[in-house]
Amino acid sequence: MGTCSPQVNDVTNCRMGTLVQARDSISSDRQRFIAYRRRTRTDTGNQLTSCYLLAEGSADTLLKPILRLQDHYINAPIEASDWKNQNLKHASFTKYDTSLSPVGFAYPGRTQLINLQALSGTFTPAAVSANTVAKDSRYVDETFYRFANGNPQQVTGRDGIPSSYVWDYSNKKPIAKVVNATVDQIAYTSFEADGNGSWSIPSGSRDNSTAMTGSYSYNLGNGSISRSGLNSAGTYVVSYWSKTGSAYTVSGSTHTTQGKTINGWTYFEHTVTGVSSISISGTSNIDELRLYPSTAQMTTYTYNPGIGISAQCDVNNRVTYYFYDGLGRLHHVKDQDGNIIKTIDYHYMGQ
Repeated sequence: MGTCSPQVNDVTNCRMGTLVQARDSISSDRQRFIAYRRRTRTDTGNQLTSCYLLAEGSADTLLKPILRLQDHYINAPIEASDWKNQNLKHASFTKYDTSLSPVGFAYPGRTQLINLQALSGTFTPAAVSANTVAKDSRYVDETFYRFANGNPQQVTGRDGIPSSYVWDYSNKKPIAKVVNATVDQIAYTSFEADGNGSWSIPSGSRDNSTAMTGSYSYNLGNGSISRSGLNSAGTYVVSYWSKTGSAYTVSGSTHTTQGKTINGWTYFEHTVTGVSSISISGTSNIDELRLYPSTAQMTTYTYNPGIGISAQCDVNNRVTYYFYDGLGRLHHVKDQDGNIIKTIDYHYMGQ
């Protein structure tokens, strides 16, 4: 620009020509940049995607689930460490596994910990190395998880004792927790929502005129309830509340115990052994139907959808009922005999 002579007319205005040339260069560079960006990032089969798919395809079982989480824009924490004065106090690593339900997704498979008796001045942070994740060699397994449809079905601690869960209400609420049993050994339903809790129930009909927990029960006259796939060498407990005051027929039952009668419902518990499938048959209503190994303990729950828990039945089949006010707030709690054990009042400030 400094070498251009002063403007005489449009023909000799070299400054204008220089400006046009500069704008043309900027436009050309912009076009090249857009082409580069499309080639490397945005076009179908771009270099970044191809490179990423190649890395994901060659990744081992430790790295692949992490890359799959990133496919869904989920950047879950993999490792957490706690320090004091630049010395390691504690560290945890979450190992993700590829899910079978839904197929191909990733869920936590186990938690690993570095358990230190004293502070440590050394630590190798987890990092991607070739097709795997390299991490500190001191990690040991602490907890194992089994997921299905987005929810934990089974959690096993380092002591080897599993805790299993049954989910219902469109797979959004846990309705049973069982300690010392695997998920394939249990079943539970209170006949409330869309699921059957691993029981096979031939009819979708439910009775809303009477129930021990929740709002519904099932009339066995609509068909027998069954459960298959059990270990015939195992001993199981089948428990339920009967509306007739008499026990129903449970296949494989070797012993029957009758419990308390509350509001026309009577508790029964059967010991079952030597069978791989169980059926419960009768002609009247049944509720709170449980199956679990004799060495396990089950706690169950029913809900008022959109409000909260409506009843809890503990390991000894004692029921606690929860009641809410018009605004959906917990108001009082009753035991199974109708005694109020807790009342909650809400007031505005200064009232």
